[in-house]
Amino acid sequence: MKRFTKYFVAAMVLTLMFSVNCQAAVKKVTITAPTKNSTYTVYRTNKNVTRQIKATVKTTNKKDSKALTYKSSNKKVVSVNSKGKLTIKATGKATITVASKKSPKIKDTLKITVKQGATKLVAKTNEGYVIGKSFTMTKGKSITANILATPSGASKSVKWSSSNKRVATVSSKGVIKAVKNGTAKITATAKDGCGAKFTTTIKVVSGKVTSVKVNKTSVQLVKGKSTTIKATVKTSGSGANKNVVWSSSNTKVAKVNSNGKITAVKKGTATITVKAVDGSGKKATVKVVVINKTPEPTEPSSEEPTKPSVEPTEPSSEEPTKPSVEPTEPSSEVHQRNRQNHQLSQQNLHQRNRQNHQLSQQNLHQKSRQNLQRKKQLNIL
Repeated sequence: MKRFTKYFVAAMVLTLMFSVNCQAAVKKVTITAPTKNSTYTVYRTNKNVTRQIKATVKTTNKKDSKALTYKSSNKKVVSVNSKGKLTIKATGKATITVASKKSPKIKDTLKITVKQGATKLVAKTNEGYVIGKSFTMTKGKSITANILATPSGASKSVKWSSSNKRVATVSSKGVIKAVKNGTAKITATAKDGCGAKFTTTIKVVSGKVTSVKVNKTSVQLVKGKSTTIKATVKTSGSGANKNVVWSSSNTKVAKVNSNGKITAVKKGTATITVKAVDGSGKKATVKVVVINKTPEPTEPSSEEPTKPSVEPTEPSSEEPTKPSVEPTEPSSEVHQRNRQNHQLSQQNLHQRNRQNHQLSQQNLHQKSRQNLQRKKQLNIL
């Protein structure tokens, strides 16, 4: 019995030791790609992006299994297959877990953040002028190209380069300097790995802008109304870039488009600036005052025009006197009333003249008859 007990205890000890050795066969799992860091940021456009997970497995015995399992916390953002291939599906966050198949508690994790990648890059100057496929600069001058990425929210981080640094150089911040006459291609490549690029050909010339003037230095506009300002650019030398860019100091008060058309938005003041884009710094300004409405004009007088007060007492061949008082403000209604009053006045005058003439004739006839009768009486006597 004692011998049996001794053998039993020995067997239990060996079993326990074997179990411990098996559990300790895999010591560590470490993710090495796509990054050795615990976090990873990846960019995607409209297409899915793939990456490969790689990991090292440290064991106590070379013959121990190094098989791994892969799991994603958010398959809608990042999915992973049995071989560690990642598929980036959408913007968002996901955690990838890589574990020992033999010892699942031995594992490593990678936190992935997916952001929107750029599909298109555009460059503008500090004043907002869009730099096209070609751009003319004056020798010795500089401009700053600011990158705008499409779609909204995409990374604007780029790497700048010049095809001919003897003609034009560009800094890591997009400052382009014209060195000497000639041409050079300036390129900005997105760092997000999605392949978007911006390229422009810089033409360096000796000609330059000497002045920028406007036809009006101040304007007053009613809210909602607009006016167009004309800019005149003078240059010296040949090949100078005459293009200008318009901007407003307060777009909530007044806006301006690329053709100098100013639109009043709300009551207040704003300064409109038109500036040469060649790097010369030449510019002109327009002060804009926006009011709510136009001052109301004085209303026409409602008083009736004065009628003529003097009437002829004897018949006369002269034309009757016209009314001398006119309405204070010309209007169709007042003119009509004046014509009616004038016509009525003439009719009354002519009627009175006829009556006076008839009465005068009657008196003359009556006096003539009386005189004849008196003569007859005297003859009889």
